[in-house]
Amino acid sequence: LSGANLTVANLHRADLVDADLSNADLTEADLSGALMLSTNFRGANLRGVDFSRSNRTSADFSGAIMPDGTTNP
Repeated sequence: LSGANLTVANLHRADLVDADLSNADLTEADLSGALMLSTNFRGANLRGVDFSRSNRTSADFSGAIMPDGTTNP
């Protein structure tokens, strides 16, 4: 899914363990309750994403645009 356009996608409770979502556009996607262990979000656009009740242990957000619009170092 690297580089995929997942704008406003409903990924509620999805199993995204070890998924490669680098450079994906997830603007305003619903990732609430999702399992994202070791998920690669490097360079992804995460503006407005709902991460409530999700597990993001060891996820890589390097260079990603975070839900609040800031860019992660």
